[in-house]
Amino acid sequence: MRIISILLLFIGCDSDSNFELTSPTLYTDDTEWASEYTCDYNLSVDSYLDIDSNGYYHMEFLNDYNQTFTTLTAYTNSTDAYQKVGWLSAQEININGYWVNLVNQNSYTDENGEAHTVLSVWETFIGDTITVYSGYTDQCNIQYIDSLKFIIK
Repeated sequence: MRIISILLLFIGCDSDSNFELTSPTLYTDDTEWASEYTCDYNLSVDSYLDIDSNGYYHMEFLNDYNQTFTTLTAYTNSTDAYQKVGWLSAQEININGYWVNLVNQNSYTDENGEAHTVLSVWETFIGDTITVYSGYTDQCNIQYIDSLKFIIK
């Protein structure tokens, strides 16, 4: 293994190669390719759970289970480009010495501009209000953020 690494080092550093180091290219809003994107997107996250007049979703914990789940959806209006959507809950749970977030932390939009994640809660969260954040930055470097609040019953 050491011989291969040393050979790669010498081959990669061969003075006859056509490889040149250049300075990094800085892209701005004036860069020619940036004008090809329209970036007319948005972000609205939603749940299929019941919502009250104050905007809080109500999640009923299923007593016969270890966890209760619900699916969350991010609507981006991004049907011409895939977006990587991040998710984060304000609360976490310690499982075997590791802190675990209550949502899957990344998803990608589909052809309809929707991204999905799963919120899972344990019995210890009954009576708590959990905030879930979602966001992404599009190819025009515009950042979108939204959040939902869940009361666990």
